[in-house]
Amino acid sequence: MDPQLWAFVVVATLLAMTPGADTLLVARNVLGRSRTAGLATIAGIAAGCFVHAMLSAVGVSLILVRSAEAFHVLKWGGAAYLIMLGIQSIRGWWRADAVAPAAVAAAAGRAGARRLRSFLEGLLTNVLNPKVGLF
Repeated sequence: MDPQLWAFVVVATLLAMTPGADTLLVARNVLGRSRTAGLATIAGIAAGCFVHAMLSAVGVSLILVRSAEAFHVLKWGGAAYLIMLGIQSIRGWWRADAVAPAAVAAAAGRAGARRLRSFLEGLLTNVLNPKVGLF
């Protein structure tokens, strides 16, 4: 087999095994929200993979590979989104200490909105991840 193909297989395998933003987001949502939120996040990540497949089919991923500027825009957009998620997590943790039990019970009624939010977080994290776009 071609040595370049072997090199690609090794690098792609290592990148696939390395936990990334998607893995950490699922862990955060399962631990911080619920198992259902984790499943919604996984569905969003899968939808993001579908978006990448469609973009690849029409050739947009090739533009990312060939254009350093487009790649950097995507990379910085993803970084900004991850920073925003981190700030939201810290703010949520900070507020959780001061929340009364009645407020926690009221928040339980918004499960549908939390599932949608988890789905969208998974979708955006995957779509804005340049590692997924390259492979």
